[in-house]
Amino acid sequence: MPVCVRLGLATAMVIAGVGSVAAASDTSPAGAANPVNQSLKPKQALKLNDQQRRQIVQAVEHKDTAQAPPAGFQVAAGSKVPSQKKLNLHPMPRPLIYQTPVLRQYDYALLTHNVLVVDPMSRKVVEVIPR
Repeated sequence: MPVCVRLGLATAMVIAGVGSVAAASDTSPAGAANPVNQSLKPKQALKLNDQQRRQIVQAVEHKDTAQAPPAGFQVAAGSKVPSQKKLNLHPMPRPLIYQTPVLRQYDYALLTHNVLVVDPMSRKVVEVIPR
């Protein structure tokens, strides 16, 4: 390959690389149509009605995932769930997500007397539903 062709290709690659770096360091304001910014939006408060709570209990109580709450864990909205080794979290069942799409963002823990709806990112309980 002649030297001038190789230099031309190398120059084109450098220019293309500079363009991709500039695009990757997008300094668009928060809330722009950047998918990264969209995933960092805080979750809205989960507001379930009584029917949705019953649907959650019905969807998960037949699963073989019931467990006793770990010692020292306070079952209350806002409390942080212990590590996965002490309290297993499970994704919401698919049929339930189809009925109430906002539940896709949450996991659940089935306890002896309650179902916990948990934000898996913060590991905080957002809803306690009696069984």
